[in-house]
Amino acid sequence: MPKKIPLTKTRQKWLSQRKDPPMVQGKTLLYPDAVAAKFSKRLTALVDAMTRETEREVLALFTSETAENGYLPTQDASITSQARILLNRLRRKYNRIFGRDIESLITQMLNNTNRASKSSTAQSLKELSGGLMLKTDFLSGEMKEQFQSLTQDNVSLFKTIPSTAFDKVEGAVYDSITSGKGIKDLKPFFQQFSNGTKNYAHLRAYDQTRKAFTT
Repeated sequence: MPKKIPLTKTRQKWLSQRKDPPMVQGKTLLYPDAVAAKFSKRLTALVDAMTRETEREVLALFTSETAENGYLPTQDASITSQARILLNRLRRKYNRIFGRDIESLITQMLNNTNRASKSSTAQSLKELSGGLMLKTDFLSGEMKEQFQSLTQDNVSLFKTIPSTAFDKVEGAVYDSITSGKGIKDLKPFFQQFSNGTKNYAHLRAYDQTRKAFTT
């Protein structure tokens, strides 16, 4: 056992001053789950409307007389042409809808996240200060720029949902025509497509809310 070296009182005092002070911790900031849930619900409602109408319209086309004989009864137009016209119409419709509604959804999510962050921060500071309520409802110039940047980044991200979705639908539709299986391939595709697109929207809604909260 090593022998302890005797220390003078001056040396002992100096050593005690070299110790790190205890770390002060406030209350853990609470993630705004309710904000994310509300954002996800409204976003997936848009996605659900898009996937339901697309599935309904495409399957109706492929179960019509057009799909059975390859041509419209009174027009010289193949099912490929009719599918292209249909999908272009739906793509334009939902690009317009998402372009109209997404920015307001994003702005509301960011505002709600900001309020939740302020409330959580104020509660944490209250714990640190022994009950004092400190002002947290301010945005510096840099923070305002970050808020605007977050808004635009999120708008750009979520506006791409219809384009990405219809690219997949077009690929599946044209593949089903090429293979000759038609609706036999499209029914299982739409089941996976609808669930997958809604799940993507749900996960991205929570992910972007989390990023906004921690920014």
